[in-house]
Order: sequence, then structure tokens, then C-alpha cells
Amino acid sequence: MNKNTRDRLLLPILMPVGILAVILLVTVGLSRILLSLSSAAATTLALLAAGTVMAVGAVAATRRQMKGGAVLATVAAIAGAVLFFGGVILALAGGSGEEAAVGGPAVEVNITAKNSLFLETNITVPVETALAINLDNQDASVQHNVEVFDGPDADAPVIIDGEVITGPAKITYDVPPLAEGDYYFICKIHPTTMTGNIKADPAATEVSYASEPVASPTAAPTSEPTEAPKPTAKPTVLKLVAPVGAVGTGYDQTSLTAEAGSAITIEFDNQDSGVPHDVDVMSADPASDPAAIKLFDGDVITGPAKTSYEVGPLDKGVYFFLCSVHPTTMNGTLTIK
Repeated sequence: MNKNTRDRLLLPILMPVGILAVILLVTVGLSRILLSLSSAAATTLALLAAGTVMAVGAVAATRRQMKGGAVLATVAAIAGAVLFFGGVILALAGGSGEEAAVGGPAVEVNITAKNSLFLETNITVPVETALAINLDNQDASVQHNVEVFDGPDADAPVIIDGEVITGPAKITYDVPPLAEGDYYFICKIHPTTMTGNIKADPAATEVSYASEPVASPTAAPTSEPTEAPKPTAKPTVLKLVAPVGAVGTGYDQTSLTAEAGSAITIEFDNQDSGVPHDVDVMSADPASDPAAIKLFDGDVITGPAKTSYEVGPLDKGVYFFLCSVHPTTMNGTLTIK
């Protein structure tokens, strides 16, 4: 191939393609390095890279003409200098940018829901450390969750609104690092009785629970946590019947009453032969309130049959019960006084 063909045909094509390939490789390599660094180290590297480009560009600008080999050498020099600086900073910084940004590995916080109460209500955690809140809902057929607020009460902004789970079940909620201060938490299904406080303390090096028993110097340590007091109200037994033809006529009662804090048992008698019915308890009428939450999910039984539903204690208020199979005709209100 003669020199004229190379200079007029090949170089105008190969040189831009080669330069773009080098730029692409440098960009990808530099981005991987920046992502693995802390914000301060990444900023330093970016400034050094920009300074290198400007310095080499200033030198190149002093030359009257740059041929193909000189152009490629200039691009290679910039790429090599940027990657060299990146390697040095990465080695010095230890590549801990992503972990440092979230305050290190998450610290586990254990919260137990039992008898519609939280057993851990005063929790101390280290500051600026990501948390993994493990909720253990031990209340069968009762829904709970953990909602954390950015302040000492429920008027503060919400940090996390955890998924509601029906017990017995467990779930883990990820909480971002917390600055020094107090953080209120509740179960949004039982916001008046299931509450607690998380304190982010600079002096704390691990999670501690104020409700845990503290052993005296002469006492043997105990591994059993102190149980929260059980509801003091007497259990309430409610009888509910689905008579023959209940699909059209509904339950035999459309209004039930129980005492706040009382464990509720619904004795359900499905007399409708060959027809499935059940009893679910809702926070509101789902037909008029799309945000209604199912607080209790009763098993469906096909009549004639009987069953008992154990519904956990409820706060004062008016709730809604229905048959999940025939919700429009079989429903009523449950008033907690």
C-alpha cells in the first residue's frame, strides 16, 4: 500500500475510530474506579483527570501540526495518566466508597409482635449505621408491621412504612443510616398500643434493648426477655351465623360489639349447605375506602360447618366484617368500645 493511499483513505477512517475506542475504554475503566471510591477520593481523581487532559492539551496546542502517530500518542498519554492516578487513589482509599456511603454493613434490630404489643419498645442503635429491622409477628391471623418516623412522634416524616404481614410470619425492613436523635415507630394497624422508640446514640457501638433484663453482679444472667403484659380485658366470644340463603340475605347479625384490648373469638356457624362462607375483619368498608386494610383473614368453610376465629385485640373504633366470597351481601360493622 502506497503512502498516498494510506494518508488519504485509511488514516481518516482508522484514526477517529481508534481514538473513540481508546476514549471508550478509558471512560469505562475510570467509571468503575470512581464507583468503588468514596465521594472525596472520587472527586480528587476527577480533578486529577481533568488537570491531566488540560495539561496534555496545552502542550499539544503549542505544536503547529500533529501527525497520526503523535495524536495517538497524546491520547494514550492522557489515558495512561488518568488510569495511573485512578490506581494510586484506589490503592490508598481501599475501595470502600459504596460501603462507606451507607454507613457500613447493616446492623440487625429485632422487634417481636406478641399479643398485639411490641416486646421491644426502647432500642438504642449506633449513629450513621444502616439497620435491618427483623419483625417477628407471633400473633396468629393478626396483621402487624413497623413504621418508623424521622422524629420523636408520628407527626414527623415517615422514614419507612413497612409491609404489613399476617402472623405467624417474619419480615426484614431495610432502614437507612440514622443521625443522632430519637425515632418513633409504630404498628400502623395498632398505632395506639404498639409503639416504641429507636435512639441513635453516638456512644453506642451495638444494638441494645432497654426492655431486656439487666443482671446484677450477683445474679445469674437470663436469656429470656421480659414479656409485655397481656391484655387485661376479658376475652369476648361473638356468635355469627350464615343461615340458609345467606348469599342473598347476609349474616344473621350485621352489628357486633367487643371491648378494647379484649381477645375476640368469633364462633361462626355456616348453615348454608354446599355454599362457602367465611368472616374477614377490615379496617373499613373496602367498597367505600380503597385504603381499607384486612386485619383478620378467616378460613373459608363450606356449609353446613362450624369454626372459631381467634381475632387479636383491637383498638377502639368501628371496623367492618364481611364474607370474602360474598362481600356485597354478607357484611356488617364491628364496634370496639
